[in-house]
Amino acid sequence: MAKFYGYNGYIGCNGFSDKFLNRTLEEIEADGERDLDVSDLSLACENNPLGPGQLGFVLDMDKCEFNQEAIDILLRVKKSSDDIGDVDFFRAGEKNICSWMGGPMTLVTSKAEGSSTYDYDLIKSIVPVKLEIPQDLKDYINSIGEE
Repeated sequence: MAKFYGYNGYIGCNGFSDKFLNRTLEEIEADGERDLDVSDLSLACENNPLGPGQLGFVLDMDKCEFNQEAIDILLRVKKSSDDIGDVDFFRAGEKNICSWMGGPMTLVTSKAEGSSTYDYDLIKSIVPVKLEIPQDLKDYINSIGEE
């Protein structure tokens, strides 16, 4: 399952790891820590986020969990006039989709923009799950202050 944790005004996902912050790919590889642990996140993907031309994750919402604070933050995101948003919720045929611009290290706040079709009703339909927020995500958010 992809997991989205709201904490102090920010949303992070279960691929977040502070060992990759502010480091180049070359530095990470030199330390032998090449791969982000995105296995749970990638199982929910409808796309290959590492493929050519990809800007982030496109996730099947049936394979995603959100805590209540994440849902509250997402409900404050404003629609834009663009076809793509920093974070987005929409229906694609029979599937409910969440898209997330950037990689698992990206944090989202209520200042993010949704697309012109950002679906608040879809977000309101999410059943919140009590999630244990990873300590490295909490530590990082605490270091940058409340949103």
